[in-house]
Amino acid sequence: MTSKEIKTKPLQLLTSQREINRFNLKPEQPLFALTSDGGMVKSQDPRVNSVGELLTKVEDLLLEPEAVFCEEILSRILDKSTSSVARLEPQALLSPLEFEAYVYRFKNGGAYLNPTQDFYAVVDETKLPVAYGSRSSLCPPMANISIFSQKLMNIPDEPVCTGGVQPCLRNEVIYEQEKIRFPWFTQTDIELIAITSLDQQENQEILLDTYSCYQMIKALELAGIPNKSIEIRINNYMQILNNVLGDQVPWLEKEIFGYQSLNNLSALKAARKTETDEYRIEQKQSLNKLSNFCKKFDVPEEAQAFFSNIITKGGYDFSCLSDNPGESPEIITNFNYIDAIQAYLRLITTSTLLRNFFPGRQICKIDPLSYRGGFPGYDKTTMQIDVILPNDQVMIEVGGGGAYPNSLQTAAEVLGDSYLNQPQSYAVGFALGNARVYSAMEKFLPSPQVNSTVSVLSWNEFLEVCNQ
Repeated sequence: MTSKEIKTKPLQLLTSQREINRFNLKPEQPLFALTSDGGMVKSQDPRVNSVGELLTKVEDLLLEPEAVFCEEILSRILDKSTSSVARLEPQALLSPLEFEAYVYRFKNGGAYLNPTQDFYAVVDETKLPVAYGSRSSLCPPMANISIFSQKLMNIPDEPVCTGGVQPCLRNEVIYEQEKIRFPWFTQTDIELIAITSLDQQENQEILLDTYSCYQMIKALELAGIPNKSIEIRINNYMQILNNVLGDQVPWLEKEIFGYQSLNNLSALKAARKTETDEYRIEQKQSLNKLSNFCKKFDVPEEAQAFFSNIITKGGYDFSCLSDNPGESPEIITNFNYIDAIQAYLRLITTSTLLRNFFPGRQICKIDPLSYRGGFPGYDKTTMQIDVILPNDQVMIEVGGGGAYPNSLQTAAEVLGDSYLNQPQSYAVGFALGNARVYSAMEKFLPSPQVNSTVSVLSWNEFLEVCNQ
């Protein structure tokens, strides 16, 4: 099948008219950008100046070959997932309440202005916002809480699996940045949403994390990427690092530290560049940032040693936090970092469970350097997936995601949904960058074709293997 043939294949499209009718908009209405002080100015994006132009761009994106190709992968994953599936149509615009549901935890976590500058906004005659551009694939799940509530109430013992090919619109990215960041693109979004049992909450959350990782691996296999070329990295930045740092460090500062000190190292490590001068320079800079960070917030010496080990060794070492160095994490119970260890043990369990489905190789690794999202999006397990290309180069973060129960619960609170606004509500999922998946696929296949020989286990089949 050629790219031209794929581009003409019908796709479940968002139509401009539907969005215009939903928000009572006019195509010629101008776009605005949110500013760092909470105000709005007319968007400086030279390529889209109006609602009509933005929606036309979205429809073009959804007809691109990579979006159509990943749409078929999405269908196969959803068809073999759970009894309760919520297929989300492409969503380009959010209502003000849906926007508030998405950014609520940013606003209450000290990072409110950080993500909102990405959004396009549409205002009425009184300059009040009436719609916002959908910034990420996480927006639609936050906006469709009521759909999940209804399905979970009908089948309470099974998660809802939801997904869609979604447009992502970043107002702040005016120019493509070395083919890494794009102002507009599409992602394939697959999420699991559940109400866990109080007596089995920890175990059920681990199983949901593991199944989400399994689905992400299978999605790449369906794209024609061999299993031996797939690697997944998991971490729990917020539960492990936050517990070690303690409450004396503000949330936003933890975010900045993770992004500036660990993110680049993680990318270089995933790209197998740990023996390069580039990695050593980045490592030295990270240690300097760590030293300044610890002095600024009076971080205890044992916590500083813990982070230093992460940067220098690339692994978690809890012995430096114990009164008895040399103890394994499983038996350290006599100090204040027990919650961090419990989060680490969750990662070990997920990695071990995945071996049952992909025997013969360690497809899942714990990467303490992996910084992804953090507060307020992902607040438990996070995941990133990389592809080893035929030339042995690594295409890093073809997809990624994580668990976001607190964001789910607070979005339910904002949207007035009492069923999902409870401590047992859990959500975990991932997004694949469609352009990256398509590019990786082209390195292995002569033409785009979904691998129909790949088998995908349903949630119940997955549980049977785990319980063996």
